[in-house]
Amino acid sequence: MPPDPCFNDEFVEMRVKFGQTFRKIVKILKTSSSAVEDLSDSIKFSYSYLKPRLTQCHDVSSILELIQEKCSLVNIKLLESIMSELDVKEAVAVIDQYKATVEEFFESVSLRLSLNELFSPIPPLRCETATIYVAKNVDDCTLHDIEELISLAANRLSKVVTLVVVKMGNSFTITCSFPVLRSESLIATALDNIDSLIERGVEKLTIGYSTVYDHKLSQNDKAAATFKKYILTSEMKQQLYASVYSSQGTMEQLLISRTIQLLNSEEELASIQQLKEKNEKLEAEMKVLSGMKWEVDQLRTREIEKVEMLQEKISVQGMKILEKESQQKQLQKFLEEKELEKKAELQKIDELLYSSLQEKDTELQKVIQMQQVNDTQYLQAKRVFLEHFIELSVAIAVTPNRLSVVKQLFDSGLVSETNLHQATEDDTVSGIEKGAVLMKELKAFINERPELISSLVAVLEKNEAFKSIAKRIRKVVIVN
Repeated sequence: MPPDPCFNDEFVEMRVKFGQTFRKIVKILKTSSSAVEDLSDSIKFSYSYLKPRLTQCHDVSSILELIQEKCSLVNIKLLESIMSELDVKEAVAVIDQYKATVEEFFESVSLRLSLNELFSPIPPLRCETATIYVAKNVDDCTLHDIEELISLAANRLSKVVTLVVVKMGNSFTITCSFPVLRSESLIATALDNIDSLIERGVEKLTIGYSTVYDHKLSQNDKAAATFKKYILTSEMKQQLYASVYSSQGTMEQLLISRTIQLLNSEEELASIQQLKEKNEKLEAEMKVLSGMKWEVDQLRTREIEKVEMLQEKISVQGMKILEKESQQKQLQKFLEEKELEKKAELQKIDELLYSSLQEKDTELQKVIQMQQVNDTQYLQAKRVFLEHFIELSVAIAVTPNRLSVVKQLFDSGLVSETNLHQATEDDTVSGIEKGAVLMKELKAFINERPELISSLVAVLEKNEAFKSIAKRIRKVVIVN
């Protein structure tokens, strides 16, 4: 029956830190895509005794769980060696931190306080269990002494030997676990170091079913006195070796170890055979695939040629497009420049037009003002002409130099050529009638063109008979 752990605070804290160490390393390894493959290869080639269990592990967590089972609270050498081999520096740093914690634990916790505390899981089989019986007072020993005894018994195999528990008896007992496949090596190592073990108070040492040393059996031996001096002669060592290897327990242990090795070998052979069959099948498939590959390569070559031709066409077309784009950009730039020039010209034209319009508007205003003045004058002229129409008609009819006046009026554009002809050559018409016709035409001219009143005044002023009439008209009309 496994001992009931006491759950001391120090051990509870160590178990927490032990678990945290493995969890941290799991997180570190998960950042690498090749972690599972690297861990598997390391275990296969360096720790073959774990290979049977490795087939059940498919991820980083399950592989680290397998490694954890082979470690104890105070010994994580297996984990350390694997991480060092894989050169996982972050994991090594975490392990160094835990090792420092273990050293502090060794210094602060006594061996008595450690009794019945589980340092690692209890192995389910006796063939995986090693026991060291020590004839010393618990209070005279430390956890360092326990580690030293395990190192002496296992030597270079100490990394695969895991401390399980220390129990109290007449003295105290150290229980460890180890891989069955390492049985023969452990027995040989323990026998080689038996002197040092006896010197440190070891009374009995069992590895699986094999009893490597038992002080009680040695007391019946003739060489018991020599054993007490912790020195074995070569002859005595040969006798001890012969006794151990010929014992039924050792033979059973080695038989179990060899059987497991054989089973593993058979499994490996079966695996190799399966791999061979798979390889032959793959070779046959590869031949078929090789033929298919040739056809695929041919198709690929033709497709590549088509792609290259298409790329060349695309390249040429692309150059044309680029040229067109360049031309379009140049045209766009030219049009923009012309548009700017056009806007500038239009602005100049607008400015000139605006200036010209202002000038014309000013002139027009002046003309309108003058026209308004002239219109007023011309209306007055028409009124004055009508007021003096009868008087002027009589004067023209009776004046002796009517012919001269008519010619002057013709020269000033006030009478027509017909009227001039009638006045000078037509003797059938009387002077009064000629005067009436002349005045009628003058009236028509003045009504149509009032500005001619000034010309009429000028002609009248040249003839004595009309000066008084011209003077009265001039008072009203200002002749420019």
